[in-house]
Amino acid sequence: MTSKYTFIFSLVVLFSTSILNAQVIQSGFVEEYNGASKRNPIQDVQITVYNAGSTTSGKDGRFKLVFRTLQPGSKVNVKSIEKRGYVTFNEDAVNEWRIADDGTPFTIILCKSAKFKAMKDHYNAMASKTYREQQEKELAEVTELKRHGDIAEEEYQCRVQEIINYYEDRLENLDIYIDKFARIDLSSISNEEEQIIEMVQSGDIDGAIAKYDAMKLDSRYVANVHNKEKIGEGVMKLKRALANLEKENEATFARIVNKHNLMAIKGGREVFNQIENELQTIADADTTNMTVLKHFVKYLIAEDRNDNAEKYCKIIIRNYQESHRTSQDIVNYIEYVTALANIHHKVMRYDEAIAELEGLLPELEKIKDAHPEIYDEFNSLIHLRIARCYRDNEKMELAGIEMTYAVDEYEKLFISDPDRYSLQYAQALTDLISFSIKNTEKGHAEEIGNTVLSI
Repeated sequence: MTSKYTFIFSLVVLFSTSILNAQVIQSGFVEEYNGASKRNPIQDVQITVYNAGSTTSGKDGRFKLVFRTLQPGSKVNVKSIEKRGYVTFNEDAVNEWRIADDGTPFTIILCKSAKFKAMKDHYNAMASKTYREQQEKELAEVTELKRHGDIAEEEYQCRVQEIINYYEDRLENLDIYIDKFARIDLSSISNEEEQIIEMVQSGDIDGAIAKYDAMKLDSRYVANVHNKEKIGEGVMKLKRALANLEKENEATFARIVNKHNLMAIKGGREVFNQIENELQTIADADTTNMTVLKHFVKYLIAEDRNDNAEKYCKIIIRNYQESHRTSQDIVNYIEYVTALANIHHKVMRYDEAIAELEGLLPELEKIKDAHPEIYDEFNSLIHLRIARCYRDNEKMELAGIEMTYAVDEYEKLFISDPDRYSLQYAQALTDLISFSIKNTEKGHAEEIGNTVLSI
């Protein structure tokens, strides 16, 4: 009997040890943004993360998350970061958060809601003024052409409307750039860039952009890429210098993004052309830098530059095809093939879009067992996108089959986790309403509409 109980006890200890070894711990700090001054720790911040549950920061701002199944390098999917009166300041970093493989703590930065709103309101007022001045300038130039008889009344009216539409469209996207620029952490930038931000805050946008231009950031970035290539041909003792250049380029690119967000706040055709040209120069300098390429593609898609977006999206896809094909590489590959299909859908190249989306389904099967939650989410999304392509290409029978399947899959996701998937499920149902109306099934559309409202 004694040996029997000893054996059972040993199994229990072994099983418990295996569970503990499988868990991965990510520590971190929550700090308050104080402009250029040192950040202070914040306590009682509730952090809720998928696969690790909830935790609360202590007096020193420290928190700890215990992941049940994820491994170092896995993406941290944050459900919420909450403290009354605060907003998440380093939102981009939180969205890109991955479990550290070397134990490095992750820092979450919060900012008082009123303070952040005041910064955005200030930038918005400046941007509205510069956009209005740019529009008035263009309208005055067209009016002058008409006054001298260089253009007829009909062309004049067309140009005026085009100018008005252009600036209205830009104003719709303005908050994106203002939000990004307001999130620049003054405590972690150089003295030179801090002076630039001070110039912006005082209303001197042109002077701030000129100071950015004087730094010759794009040339510096390209020069660093070339230097990196030369160093890469060297021996092992040069690895530290290579790492330093990578680090410097990361900081340089961050400044370039800050500059572009500021330029977008100013507005104007020449400004947006300059942003695209500078990003293209940087992307062409190193077509393996995924951070730069992804940023450029997102910018091109936002600005409806579909030809260029297609070109650089294909470069990203090629890079992932040539990588070691880890589960994360496959997820990234699926994400950007989906983006490419969306571009083709937008320009009415439906057959190409459908072929690209259907080609993803075998790739998706490769991660089904290891990452069932990712599989379920992408599987639903891909079939919904295929349905939209068929619908817009007037192939209603095929659209109906794909749409019904996608909605059923989203319903399963919604039932499993209502908080996470309520928006996606509602969007899928909204697509089904649109399809039903277009297919003269108005009674069915009303029934689905009631379901959406209940969500």
